Amino acid sequence: MDETLEILAAAKKTADSANIKGILRGKSDISRCVDCLKKLETCPFNAEIINTHNIYKTLQNLCKHKSRKICSAASRLINKVEDAPRKKVRAMLEEAFSKVASESRGKIGKNMCLRDPVEVAAMLESEMFTQMGTCLGNQKMKYRSILFNLRDAKNPDLRRKVLCGDIKPAELIKMKSEEMASNQLKLEMSEIRNRAALREESLICQLAECNAVY
Repeated sequence: MDETLEILAAAKKTADSANIKGILRGKSDISRCVDCLKKLETCPFNAEIINTHNIYKTLQNLCKHKSRKICSAASRLINKVEDAPRKKVRAMLEEAFSKVASESRGKIGKNMCLRDPVEVAAMLESEMFTQMGTCLGNQKMKYRSILFNLRDAKNPDLRRKVLCGDIKPAELIKMKSEEMASNQLKLEMSEIRNRAALREESLICQLAECNAVY
């Protein structure tokens, strides 16, 4: 992986140099950058290394380069880089939905059936990517919220409803974190809000008493 990062650094360095020199004078730098990006197409990528080293952001910047050749090469590579975390998201969703069959014994109605976990995971991930873009972008927290709640051991109902089709992928994406949360987590969040409200009310009363004294 060190070699991958070295090649990416070389690509960025030559791209920056080409920008400084200009398109005409920076032809050799442009060629070296494109060669580096082509080499990266054969290198392995995974979600962890992409996140840790901001690889996605670097490629996004290269896609905005003045040189069309660099833009084109970076665009091809960014498609590959996006694919690694997408596969990880699908795998996590498949794992969550695969638990439903054992969790839902006796809870599935006569007119209700469990769909294929792999198929539903693919459908949901595809809808997430279509609506929110890659999980490496600005919607990272929303991705985390959906994955956390679907994988929460105390939240089998959410998994079952999505797998059975009671909650459609587009509907799930629009739900707030609290709406997706398990009943236990909702209760805990409600208790936290109640305690905060009581503290605030107590503080207001104390301030009112102080003002009355003065």
